[in-house]
Amino acid sequence: MKTKMPLLAVGLVVLTFLAFYPILNAGFTNWDDPALVTQNTSITGLSWSHWVTFFTTFIEKHYHPLVMVSYAIDYRLFGLDPLGFHLTNLGIHLVSTVLVFWLFSALSQNLSVGFVTAALFGWHPMHVESVAWVAERKDVLYAGFFWAALLSHVYYVRRKQRSYYWLCLGLFVLSLLSKSMAVTLPAVLLLLDWVLSKKIDRSAIIEKLPHVALSLGFAVVTMMGHYQPGASGGTGSSFSWVRHIRLAFENLMFYVVKFVAPINLAALYPRPRELGDGSALLYAWSPLLLVLLGAAAYRVVRPSKPATFGLLFFFVTFFPVSQIVPIGLAFPADRYTYVPYVGLFFALLSLMESHLAGDRRAGRRLAASGFLVLVLAASWWSTFQRVKVWNDSATLWEDSLSKYPTARAYQSLGVEYLSVKRDLRGAQALFSKAIAANPKLATAWLNRGVVYARQRDYDQAITNYTEAERLDPTLVDTYLNRGIAYATIGRPELAINDYSRALTLRPGDTDLWFNRGNAYLGMRRFDRAIADFTEVLRLGDNFAARLNRGNAYWSVGNWNRAFDDFTAAIQLQPTSADAYYARARIYLKHGQPNAGMADARKAQSLGLKISDQELAALRP
Repeated sequence: MKTKMPLLAVGLVVLTFLAFYPILNAGFTNWDDPALVTQNTSITGLSWSHWVTFFTTFIEKHYHPLVMVSYAIDYRLFGLDPLGFHLTNLGIHLVSTVLVFWLFSALSQNLSVGFVTAALFGWHPMHVESVAWVAERKDVLYAGFFWAALLSHVYYVRRKQRSYYWLCLGLFVLSLLSKSMAVTLPAVLLLLDWVLSKKIDRSAIIEKLPHVALSLGFAVVTMMGHYQPGASGGTGSSFSWVRHIRLAFENLMFYVVKFVAPINLAALYPRPRELGDGSALLYAWSPLLLVLLGAAAYRVVRPSKPATFGLLFFFVTFFPVSQIVPIGLAFPADRYTYVPYVGLFFALLSLMESHLAGDRRAGRRLAASGFLVLVLAASWWSTFQRVKVWNDSATLWEDSLSKYPTARAYQSLGVEYLSVKRDLRGAQALFSKAIAANPKLATAWLNRGVVYARQRDYDQAITNYTEAERLDPTLVDTYLNRGIAYATIGRPELAINDYSRALTLRPGDTDLWFNRGNAYLGMRRFDRAIADFTEVLRLGDNFAARLNRGNAYWSVGNWNRAFDDFTAAIQLQPTSADAYYARARIYLKHGQPNAGMADARKAQSLGLKISDQELAALRP
């Protein structure tokens, strides 16, 4: 067994790498990748302040500091080259595949069961999302530590060495710091004790108390992230146990169906009963069907301890995303199967092995082996094809819409048309389809407003922004963009109101401070403008803020501070004709016409048109 294991592990790694190879040619997508990576300034360094940010901040309502650390390391090594980020995701998945092989070989004492379990984990098409999506780094990272923690516990139970206990606990902390779904580990440890024939007595429970305390603590942190002020947790409606239990059954049925037949996979799904593929009746009756299926499964797996463990493993690890307790969106997603499906793989393979163990008929074993080879080949090929869908945003969303025309998919493809393809008409049509599919989707109203603004139809833009505000008052970009629209049509007082509202939600946004400063400058409220530009500069040096604060200081007659700002602006942007000309006027005020003339000529050489009268005024 020990001699074969390394060779089988190498084979797993090679085949899994080849299945996911197309992702190395892919870019980022517009689905959370901007917020977590491409526009996330916190990952651009590894200084102490960055580490503090990683460990004290919710990102997109989630607390996963180790994920942010891993992004920062990738950024240090690769910049924003997507190849580096995809390599890291894939590398962690390869390590996890080997750990699954090791863990379930150890549990079953059977290399074949461990190998096929790991192969199905590595190649199941439902797992592509977790690996191919850069923003889902948290899935592969938490799972890697999760498998390692379980393996450590197996060695702790079998070898009775306390060091393995502490190793398991440390790996559990790392898993929790990667994704809160790791909270199920204490329950899985008890299942491991049972399947390893360790007596589950008072001492076994007591030794799990540190794990339970960590789970409870991180569960509270997760709830804080999803239900922090302004965050929309759950499904956006009042809580109902009946509704969420029904939803849990529908989602569970969805995952059971996709486990058996992983077809029509998509980045975004509607609720199961809204899939529109003729399965509405199946999901409507899912509570009864799943109870019957569960009872039948229990009777089948009951004689086999490993199979029972696998089935219970699935239910335990699935619980956090079951929607019985509403956290996050209520819609099913491929990524939620990344860890739970392994229990089903192991249960089925354990059953197959136990039924064949005493059967000496070579034909049955050959048929079973042939069946498994076909399943593995189909999984590998489906994964290889599915990976290509994640090549870029357009490919991803067009694929999703070809199967399920959801409002969020229309919205996401519209963003691609707006920001990358620069196709305003196409973007407007897609946002309108998103609104037609779900009139309560605030971001679609917001983005359609942006399209109208770029078409200079500011009345329609403001109407759309106002509807977005009504639907979701926490969308900061609504106030920013409506403020810009008001400023453009000459309503600076309304623009200031919007910028001020946005600043209460996002006080560290330099664009908001800068735009409000400009609005105050346009209203000749120079002291307020100076205060806002100063706040921009407190958050980081900025050419435009220097230049505009200098103009504000000029307007109130503070020549010295205006001179300092114009000089700093020139240092930041030596090709700015406006900065040189502004400083030329200061030199004239200071009685230094020669220096003023030099700056004026420099401004002219940079393309600024200066009238003869203005130039004459600067001559000594």
